[in-house]
Amino acid sequence: MQKLAKGLGPSIRERSPVTSIVGEQQAHGANFDLAVVTLADGTQVRGHQCIVTAGAWVNKVLKQSDVDNVKLQPIATFGTYWRCKQELYTPDKFPVFIKYGYPEVYGFPMMNPEEGVKICRHDGPNVNPDARQVVAQPAAELEHLQNFVAENFSQVDSSAPNQVDHCMYTMTEDSNFLIDHFQFGQKPLKTPRDQERADGKLSPGGRWEGR
Repeated sequence: MQKLAKGLGPSIRERSPVTSIVGEQQAHGANFDLAVVTLADGTQVRGHQCIVTAGAWVNKVLKQSDVDNVKLQPIATFGTYWRCKQELYTPDKFPVFIKYGYPEVYGFPMMNPEEGVKICRHDGPNVNPDARQVVAQPAAELEHLQNFVAENFSQVDSSAPNQVDHCMYTMTEDSNFLIDHFQFGQKPLKTPRDQERADGKLSPGGRWEGR
């Protein structure tokens, strides 16, 4: 995705914490023409379209940009991989699946024989993203997952995960996605439709508009 994006001309900055996003007027008028993004090292980036992928740190970005009406909670999640009878769990034989209802469980076919098949819970404990590495999967959640694997996949070793990746989600109160644009002068930011926003395809009256 980065390769495709770079081919269209944008500047990409990785591992660059954002401390604020404000609007800037290039000329007299009611509309903000530019987004000004300030990074932790003091660098300011200006652009007509800007995508900030703050992930679990988005609350900090919103607070520093005077947005306080969006309630988001980072949670710790765990990518659990299991040893399996490998020939049964390749992409041509084993589908992506989702088990709905609480707790949701999902899985992917085996992509790497050293890892095994990926079967995970779609939840986890609340977490401070700056202290993610100290959070372990709760024993009751792991036990539930082991039971689920044992009951549904007889050719998967449910005794213990073969590998566990530490991940994070950023959850809304109802677990639904929020899609909106950042408007300066009031407080609405939600999660952007990245490609449409970067391409400038949203209605002109809504992008970077101060009201």
